[in-house]
Amino acid sequence: MPDPDYRALQAVNYSGLKLFAECPLYYWDRYLNPDREPEPRTPALVIGSATHCRILEGLEEYAARYIREGVFDKRTKAGKEAHAQWLQNVGDREPLPADEWDLIEKLAASVLGSPNASALVEGPNGYSEEVCQAIDPETGMLLKCKVDRIQTIGGKTYVVDLKTCSRRYGGASPNGFGKSVANFKYHWQAAFYTDLLNASGDWGPIENFIFVCVEKEAPHAVAIYECDDQLMEAGRRQYREALHRFGECQDKNSWPGFDSSITSLSLPRWAL
Repeated sequence: MPDPDYRALQAVNYSGLKLFAECPLYYWDRYLNPDREPEPRTPALVIGSATHCRILEGLEEYAARYIREGVFDKRTKAGKEAHAQWLQNVGDREPLPADEWDLIEKLAASVLGSPNASALVEGPNGYSEEVCQAIDPETGMLLKCKVDRIQTIGGKTYVVDLKTCSRRYGGASPNGFGKSVANFKYHWQAAFYTDLLNASGDWGPIENFIFVCVEKEAPHAVAIYECDDQLMEAGRRQYREALHRFGECQDKNSWPGFDSSITSLSLPRWAL
């Protein structure tokens, strides 16, 4: 399912729920505000989407959707004209600057060069970018997700999620990526996706959720992590608490900011 069609589905997803937990008003502005201007695609979002396409959907699909941009001196009139002429010939493909194209190829080489990672992201009996919808049995709300990869190995089905990470924020090391999981609520994602696929009944029981991580910096180290019971239980408890609060706001059509009460403010520990 193309991304615009997926975004148009009127259902709660992990990203929206995570934003809601930060502030209900943020969620309203992003998803419900009729006057909100469309958000431009940031370079980070473009690189992320292109990396997923290259690794999860293969070189043929990647080459059909993206193209390596030529080198043009856009400071000159001739360079600008040459670039404009080049753009007319690329069709529907999205141009990527040469340095970003080269980085994506390096990331793909590292992931696909790892026997274990390759088996998860491109092995037989697997499906990439799968959309799943199901009614949450406890709240009655329609939920949705778009899974990077659903992979069956040895008769067991796994949800696989591809993450790029930077050593600046801990990288792919167990300690570093563990902090990223907590900071970005990836444990919510693991539990949300697993529960949703189980509720849909389309894939049979899900054995586990697996992260395949690759560092953006050379030498582009790869790590593979499966979620333990503690991580899944914490993610499930926390996302379900947020889901119930979401239902209350939805029923009342009330999406508050931070001003519902007066809160005591303290200095953060590091400032003391």
